[in-house]
Amino acid sequence: MNIQIRKVAIGLSGLLFLLQTTVATAATAEYDAILQRAAQGNPAAEYEAGLMYFSRPQGSDKGLEWLKKSAGHGYAEAQYALGSIYATGKNVTKDTAQAFKWYSKAAEQGLGKAQYNLAVMYAQGEGVAQSDQSAFEWAKKAATQGLPEAQYLLAMMYGDAKGTTLDYAQAFKWSQKAAAKDNPAAQHLLAALYFEGKGTLENKSMALKWYTKSAELGYAPAQFNLGLMYARGDGIPQDKARAIEWLTRAQRQGLAQAGQVLTALQ
Repeated sequence: MNIQIRKVAIGLSGLLFLLQTTVATAATAEYDAILQRAAQGNPAAEYEAGLMYFSRPQGSDKGLEWLKKSAGHGYAEAQYALGSIYATGKNVTKDTAQAFKWYSKAAEQGLGKAQYNLAVMYAQGEGVAQSDQSAFEWAKKAATQGLPEAQYLLAMMYGDAKGTTLDYAQAFKWSQKAAAKDNPAAQHLLAALYFEGKGTLENKSMALKWYTKSAELGYAPAQFNLGLMYARGDGIPQDKARAIEWLTRAQRQGLAQAGQVLTALQ
């Protein structure tokens, strides 16, 4: 299958959302109450205080101090937040070893999003020695908790025999789960499995359906493959106009092979 693992860990967007919403909270009387509870050693309050300080200009040091207190008290969300901060270099020096450390602590407590990010770090060899087997183990744990990103990663690993034996039926199963949650990469993978008849019966109509869903969500590889299906009339009526439309969209996103096919079509 040879589908690459995207070098993206979830977490920063959610963390930034928490930072922004906590700023609004900090403008209310709740601010003092949170700090009071934090000073009493309440891990959840320490976490909230950390986010509030971290969102302020020149507040990163104090924010990290509170987050580390919360994380040290075993609060998984704080451990995850520290992992995301160090992984992205948000107001700190990027440190993948520290990111791995804190994601590991949260993952061991069963936090699915930390388990997924840990799987990505193992797959990429960031902050830890590369290990497909460890990546697979953590991806499976996160996938069973329903995270579509982890379900997609697990499907790819089954399809590429990375960290496990080759199993297209499992790749199909997990790509289905993630595709149903509107993960465009998983939808593209599911379409490819239908197209090639791997893990399921070959079904060009279903391939068209899932390529289209993924393409409409802006996923360039799906736009390219959808364009190819229309250009070749592969299992569907040939449609040059639609082929050009989807290939053009893929080209605009930087997919060079789309431009090559367009040149041949025009």
